[in-house]
Amino acid sequence: MKQALALMCLVLAPATAALAQQPAASSRHLVGRSIAEQLRFDTKAQTTAATATLTFAAADGGPTVTIDFLGRYRLQAPRMPPTAVDIVVTQHPVDESTAAMTLRADGELVPLITRFRSARAVVSTISFDEFERLANAGTLVEQAFDSDLEFSPAQLRILSKIAERWAGR
Repeated sequence: MKQALALMCLVLAPATAALAQQPAASSRHLVGRSIAEQLRFDTKAQTTAATATLTFAAADGGPTVTIDFLGRYRLQAPRMPPTAVDIVVTQHPVDESTAAMTLRADGELVPLITRFRSARAVVSTISFDEFERLANAGTLVEQAFDSDLEFSPAQLRILSKIAERWAGR
C-alpha cells in the first residue's frame, strides 16, 4: 500500500506542479484600444521620466484597465536606457467619480473639497532588456484583475518604437 501511495505521489507531483504554474483562466478578455506617451524633463537632474500608457476599455461596460510602463533615463549623450521599467496595472471603476465625504467638528459641518486619491493598482519592476523583449513580442497578453489584457497590434508597434526611443536609438 505504501509503495502504491508513493508511486501515485510521484506520478501526480509533476502534473500538480504544472497546473500550479499555469495562470488561472480570466473571466474577461479586453483588447487594447489606445496608447499614449508622456515625457517629463527634469533639467536640473538632467533626466527624463517617460511613461507609456496603454488603455483597455471594457466593451461590456465593466471597469477600464490601464497599463503604464515607467522609465527614467539621463538626458546627456550618449543616452543610456533606463536600468529598470515599472509596470503599473490599474483598474478604473466604472463610477470613478469622487466620493462624497463630510466632517463634523463639535456637531458643525466642516466644508471639504474632495479629490480622488487612488485606484486599484499593482506594480512590478522589470529590467529594460525584459521591457524591450516584451515590446518586440508578436503577441502580448497581461493577466490582472481577473482579466486578460491583449495588446493590439497597433499598441505593440508603437510600444516597440517607444522602447527604441528610450534606448536612445
